[in-house]
Order: sequence, then structure tokens, then C-alpha cells
Amino acid sequence: MKKQLLFLAVAAMLTSCGGGIVQKKSLLKDLPVIAEELTKTSNDLEAKLENIKSEEEAAKIIEEAVKLEAEYEEKINKAGEALVGQEIPVEVSEGLGVKVDAPLTVSEAKFSNDVIKVVLSGQGELTEEGTYAFKDDGKLKLHDVSAFVVGEDNKPIYASGTIKFEKYADVYPVGSVFSIEVPIKLDNYNFKELGKLEKIVLTLKDSENYKAAKDFNSELKKAYKEAEKK
Repeated sequence: MKKQLLFLAVAAMLTSCGGGIVQKKSLLKDLPVIAEELTKTSNDLEAKLENIKSEEEAAKIIEEAVKLEAEYEEKINKAGEALVGQEIPVEVSEGLGVKVDAPLTVSEAKFSNDVIKVVLSGQGELTEEGTYAFKDDGKLKLHDVSAFVVGEDNKPIYASGTIKFEKYADVYPVGSVFSIEVPIKLDNYNFKELGKLEKIVLTLKDSENYKAAKDFNSELKKAYKEAEKK
């Protein structure tokens, strides 16, 4: 019964956020600070649940968890609203065949499905012909264009992103304008690192840095799950 109640309470609260975060100025503004507060609150609640002695006591803790969920959801969404419009530096990998002349901006930031979803948006332009066709014709393969997040010490830490055109074409000529969307999910296992976001880099999915970013996030998730079992 204890384990079941622990699961319910933690699920209701977002669970913990993967450890303390060094408080410094973040491009995500107040979200890392709220994450650290949530970590402490969640850990305190778990400590209470480990020592419950009656169903009445458990019910009070569950009630507290539900209340905290609502409070933190409101706090996160408020911070998310303040984050909308925030500029995020963006670069393009050498030789990619696209250019981006302005920073990305945060277009959405909210609590959704037990994670904090932040969407970065922008616009770019092709500097070489591109296509969604899979044949090897020497053109830029647009379905392979994505992005990765660069964190502290210039480290690739998260892979995500797509580019989209207003209308479909067999071939997009040089100068074609596209939209950029980079959705980032700040979860309990990666909040600490993503709070140190420094820039976004557009690249191809088979690039070493994209693969490194994807692997790094996977390792964070794996380590978090292993720690939960202990």
C-alpha cells in the first residue's frame, strides 16, 4: 500500500527534477529556479510517505500532493508566459546549406503531461537546393535537417527540431524560406542540464554532434531510472 500511495503522490506532483540546479542566469529565466523548488518539495513529500502509519495520514499526504500539483502547474505556466518571446541564440553547422539570420524565440512554454514543454521557433532560408525525396541526387535532404541543444561547456545535450515549408514541392530552390520548430521537453531526469541551455545548432541527423546530443539525453534518462530502483 505504501508503494502504491507513493506512486500516486509522486505522479500527481511531477516527481522530482533530477537533483539541485546551480542557480545562475538562465535563458529559460525562472523555470530552473522553480524546478529546484519543486525538487525539494517533492523530496520532502516522499520522505513523509516513507513513514506513513495509517490510511488517514496517507490521505492527508495525497491531498497535500494534489494541492501542490495545482500550485506548481500554475507557477510553471506563469513563468512560461513570461518566457514567451525570449530570444535563444542559433547557429548553423558548417556546410549545411541553410542560413538563419535571427535568433529563435520561445513561442510556447507550459506544463503538459507531467513535463515542461518549451517550443522554440524561427525562420531560415535555403542556400542550396533541397528536397524531401530519398534518392541520391546531391540535393540537401530536408527530412534529415534537425537541431541539437548546446549546454554548458559547449556540450551537445539534447536533440530535437524540424524545418517546414508553407507548401510542398519536389525541389525547393535556393532562397526558399522555411520555419524552424525546436520542441524541448524538460523532464525530471534532464531539467538540470537543459536549464543551462546556451544555444541551438541546426544540423543533419547523421552528424556526430546530433548523435552525441541524443545519446547524452538517453544516458541521463537511463541513469535516472537506475537511481530510482535503489
